[in-house]
Amino acid sequence: MEIRYVSRKADCDVCALRSRCLSAKTPTRTVYRWEHEAVLDRHRARMQDADDQMRRRAELAEHPFGTLKCRAGYRHFLVRGFDKVRGEWSLMALCYNFSRVLSILGIDTFMTYLANRPSILAFLLLITAITARLQAGTPHFRAKICPALRYAV
Repeated sequence: MEIRYVSRKADCDVCALRSRCLSAKTPTRTVYRWEHEAVLDRHRARMQDADDQMRRRAELAEHPFGTLKCRAGYRHFLVRGFDKVRGEWSLMALCYNFSRVLSILGIDTFMTYLANRPSILAFLLLITAITARLQAGTPHFRAKICPALRYAV
């Protein structure tokens, strides 16, 4: 939906700024404005001095996407449909977050932490299954997580 504003010819004829708005042959000025243009105006005003925020966002939020594309090879989704794509993205994010945990803590520290928590036994079994899969999987991915995966099922 657009809102159309049209000026009156009498108003444009007496306006001192007429030469800036209209040509000699155009009698009136017509301005089209989207019905939700106020939302865009507020956004533009908020983003006016947001260079530091955008730089910070690029540092934090863009790194996972680049890592997923470059190292893990996720260049496009393999499924169709919003729910399926959301599920695939959730798995990609889980893998990224899990690899970050392992690179920060190290697998030994992480496995020790899980072993000391009895309520998380199912998760421990899942982790050992994943590490066994990684050990049997691609060597370039395994080398980035941990040089020697000793925990296997």
